[in-house]
Order: sequence, then structure tokens, then C-alpha cells
Amino acid sequence: MEATIIQRNDTPTSGQFYFVYSGELGKGSFVQYENNGKVIGRVSEVFRLNEYFENAENVSESAEDLKEKFPVDEWEVRIARAEIMGKFKDSMIKRVSASPSPGMEIDDADPERVEKFLGLDENGLNLGTVQQQSIDASVNMTDTLQKHFAILAQSGAGKSYTASVML
Repeated sequence: MEATIIQRNDTPTSGQFYFVYSGELGKGSFVQYENNGKVIGRVSEVFRLNEYFENAENVSESAEDLKEKFPVDEWEVRIARAEIMGKFKDSMIKRVSASPSPGMEIDDADPERVEKFLGLDENGLNLGTVQQQSIDASVNMTDTLQKHFAILAQSGAGKSYTASVML
């Protein structure tokens, strides 16, 4: 994936940023950029823009006519919004206090960093895979059950399945 941070809707900030990208990217993916350490972000939304379809007068014409007259597909831009989760510096996870700069390059997050950031344990109980990643969601049950514990999610998200796997 090739991606670059852009300035949009009062961003970038120390909490979120928008970026243009090419290739495939889904909501829930993890991305990273370099800013005095590797900063990890989670994609919270993806969408596409096309200048040809911003103007109501253009759209009132037949879309097929537009496609024949103009290279409308070449004007489509893919944009994503990412929430900043934290920064890896000196093998520790830290809070981010500075915003990224427009024009900075974005990469897919390293799987090892995502595992560490989420607190996953390769020797733990495998509950499935992390959304949009090729990472096993394995948790250390000893650490998990030493504290109060709840399984919370919306209807149909797999609460019963998770409980049965854990038992």
C-alpha cells in the first residue's frame, strides 16, 4: 500500500489523521508512520471521492455520458481516517503528543508491533484472528482471569462463541 497523510477537516492532530492511499485497505486495519518512533494508528473509516460527482450539474447528466466524455475513473481518490493509538519508542508504548505532518508516508503496521500493542500472547488461547490482519488473537488466560473480566459486544458479534472457546 502506498499512502500519504493529508490535511482535511482540521487534521492531522495528535489523535487522528486522514490519508490518501492506493491498493486495498479496510476499516480496522492498522497503519504506522515514523515520527521519533513508530506511531500506530487504526483505520476507522475508508471512503472514495470523485470531483466529477461533487457538482450536482455534472451528476444530473447521465453518468454514462460522463464516463464516455471524461476519464472519471482517473479522478477517483481513496481516503481513510485513522485514530492514533500510541507510539513505540525504546521498546515501550507511549502516548502521542505531537501531530504528524501532512505529506508523511504511511505503511501497513508491522504485525509484531500490532501484537505487542494489543497485548497478544503467541502461547495464549487463540480466540480467532485480528480484524483486517493476518494475526492470531491469542490471549494469556492467566493474566486475563486474574482481574475482573467481561465479554461485551453487539448482537451477533460472537460473545457465546468466545465464552465457549475460553471454557
